[in-house]
Amino acid sequence: MRKIMNKKICLTIILFCILLSTNFFAQEIAPPTTVGTEQVDIFEQAVKDSTSPDPYTRRRAAEQFGTLRDIRAVPYLKKLLKDENPFVRQQAVDSLGLLRTREAVDEIVDVLKTDKEAQVRQSAVVALGYIGEPKVVPVLTEILKSEKETPAVKYAICNTLSILKSTECIPVLVELITTPDKNLRRSVIYALGKIPHSDSIKALREAIDENLDDEFIVVDIIRNLVDIGDKDSVEKFKVLYSTPLVSQKIKFYSAYGIAKLQKDTSVLPTIKKELVNKDDTIRQLAVDAIRFIGDRESLTMLKKMKETETSAYIKQWIDVAIKQLEAKFPPETKQIQQKKK
Repeated sequence: MRKIMNKKICLTIILFCILLSTNFFAQEIAPPTTVGTEQVDIFEQAVKDSTSPDPYTRRRAAEQFGTLRDIRAVPYLKKLLKDENPFVRQQAVDSLGLLRTREAVDEIVDVLKTDKEAQVRQSAVVALGYIGEPKVVPVLTEILKSEKETPAVKYAICNTLSILKSTECIPVLVELITTPDKNLRRSVIYALGKIPHSDSIKALREAIDENLDDEFIVVDIIRNLVDIGDKDSVEKFKVLYSTPLVSQKIKFYSAYGIAKLQKDTSVLPTIKKELVNKDDTIRQLAVDAIRFIGDRESLTMLKKMKETETSAYIKQWIDVAIKQLEAKFPPETKQIQQKKK
């Protein structure tokens, strides 16, 4: 009898806990904020705050509009684009980008053309990238060529062009691939690498010889050509790989390109050496290359590498590579048993 009572008590406690946890974890849409006996609509409060004499409050309202992702905010954000405070204008253009509405493209372009503050213009470029409207490409390329625009805005333009992937911008990017500003050059190379086209690929290949004094730029070019999947670049990679004067990093990336695009095992020794490189990116790329050209020794090396690898991301790549190589090179004991049978 006592045991039955204990069981009933336990069941009651369990049911009570379940009810508590259900109430605790239930996720419902939060009701409007209550102040005293009045309910405050968050959107309406942001509308009210957008006309506050305090610039901090107006900026907070602009930010709230973006957080709410409510298309009704567009007219109010458009007004804030002309606010006297640059931080308010910047937040307004940021929120319009988050809303991803093409309704405000013309106003954002106007900000890009006329706003006196570089950080506001830069945010306008980023917002156009979020919205993804191709018609802005001519405006972006025109500003990209301007000597008056700041480098930061130009870097942002290159990134937005890489998102839009319009071939219309290729001639301007090709023209700027020899700019003295190395950071802009890298931005241009990045943009060209995201627009697969014969003209962009040709420009990237030709830029290798012109930038051999900067391994970072050469590496950027190789990575972009590999990402595009341009097999015609393999011969250029082979020349780089066999050139004694190039840096070890350029040699490795050339080997990586050869392995990925042509599956040429002659570069395997170079790839294997980089499995212990301190640079996470290089180790990951080495593992990636071994997926395509690895041998039995590579399989053993990867298994040992996994035991000491500290990066969870690289471990995932190692697992993938091991599975591919194990499928390619089944255990020798099984092969012997199959032959005996």
